[in-house]
Amino acid sequence: MPFISENELERALAKAVKNPASAPDFYRLLLESDLLVLGTAHGQEEAHETFTVSPGEIFNLVTETKDGGQFLPVFSSLPRMQEYVKQESKYLRINGRGLLDMTRGAPVILNPASEYGKEFTAQQIALLLDGPTSRGEQRIVVGEADYPMA
Repeated sequence: MPFISENELERALAKAVKNPASAPDFYRLLLESDLLVLGTAHGQEEAHETFTVSPGEIFNLVTETKDGGQFLPVFSSLPRMQEYVKQESKYLRINGRGLLDMTRGAPVILNPASEYGKEFTAQQIALLLDGPTSRGEQRIVVGEADYPMA
């Protein structure tokens, strides 16, 4: 099935794959957009409507295994999640920055079954969340691995 962008984040992802110079827009939107993640919030396991959580809430997120290591699958839209999950599953919609900050240290794969996705190491997520170094040093990005890939 051909990839049809469902939202601004997916359009930016596809554009960044084709034109790495546009990757900053993709990363900005990744942090600003809501992402979907498989799992539940403690005390909200049977919720069927939107709810908010307070700092310190407990989440039960589904992780997967790839090449012997665990990762957190996250999705940019419901169709991307449905490409990956073949049965009905509980999921949460969480702001990208909040989700990545909450799961800091865990490798993440955006849209793992999609034509357009991106793998993030814990170090890459820390760079996204923390921004420039405190000493004002410039960061140098080297290699295609730093850009979203098809």
